[in-house]
Amino acid sequence: MTRLSIIRPDQDDLWMRVLHNAYQYDVYDLPAYQALAEDRGDGKAHFFVYTGDDYFVAVPLLLRPLETQGWMDATSVYGYAGPIASHDALPERVIQQFGIELHSALSDMQVVTVFSRLHPLMHQRPLLGGLGECRRLGYTIAVDLTLPPDEQWRGYRENHRRDIKKLEKQGVTCSLDREYSSLAEFVDVYHATMRRVHASPEYFFDQSYFEQLVSKLRPHVHLMIARQGSTVIAGGIFTSCGEIAEYHLGGTSDAFLQTSPMKLVIDAARLWANSRHMRLLHLGGGLGARDDSLFRFKSGFSDCKKEFFTWQWVLFPERYARLNASMYLSREQNGHVSESPSFFPEYRAPERGSLPLTD
Repeated sequence: MTRLSIIRPDQDDLWMRVLHNAYQYDVYDLPAYQALAEDRGDGKAHFFVYTGDDYFVAVPLLLRPLETQGWMDATSVYGYAGPIASHDALPERVIQQFGIELHSALSDMQVVTVFSRLHPLMHQRPLLGGLGECRRLGYTIAVDLTLPPDEQWRGYRENHRRDIKKLEKQGVTCSLDREYSSLAEFVDVYHATMRRVHASPEYFFDQSYFEQLVSKLRPHVHLMIARQGSTVIAGGIFTSCGEIAEYHLGGTSDAFLQTSPMKLVIDAARLWANSRHMRLLHLGGGLGARDDSLFRFKSGFSDCKKEFFTWQWVLFPERYARLNASMYLSREQNGHVSESPSFFPEYRAPERGSLPLTD
């Protein structure tokens, strides 16, 4: 008899009961956040929960239909997801049985592949032994808030400290917008940033997305706004869950790009997280986890690096090969080329010219 249950976001009481009994979880695991991804059309959210003895392992996934009728694949929400568990360390028999039950459930649902971003702040890979491959893509940056605040400040790169002081002398202010009164202006700045970096369309979250993010996750979502006078020049949305604060989305006005007001935004978020006695401010990494200018900007706030992995699992190798072959044949006939042969799943690789912000 199976000991694996599947919970949907509308069963939020059951979903939250699992989270409240977990050793650690984050905002991306919340049913409201998963439901928001579902509302955007990213897939149908499912929470696979295995219970055995006095332990459990659970993983949230978004299931998406494939063109071949009856077949699906699975992915994770925007952000950091992956499995959670009841304890920091589980008996090997529990982990093995979780894998057996999850494989059986996904196979019955004809899920060809699973892709999930793993959380750099959680020990998740031991829970996935034998279930595909965990690939290290790079690093993310976190500010250790257990250090004294002045030591946190000294951990900034010198030019970051200098630019923050200069912004303050120029009269730029940054504060928490508790009522989200500047949300529309922030969205304008965010969209300008996405256009500037030539982001692919899926990262142009519309006004409705931000409004729902705030309304559905209000206790966990915080808007930090930088102003020059009454003009919004930069901003960031930060999340909080337990002892972890995270940078979620942000942007800077084109007209103020040279003054780097985002440095002030992140510094203000650090001070705010300190006031809430949080343990870490997680800034994330570069585009697609690359060691790029964004990563180097974030690493100017801390030398605390966290490894970032993705989980890739092929459940039906022959079906996967056919999907890949069909994709390449279709694009060849239309004169298109895939952007990256290392993209997973390969048949969903973006065509050359679109830029994914993360794999």
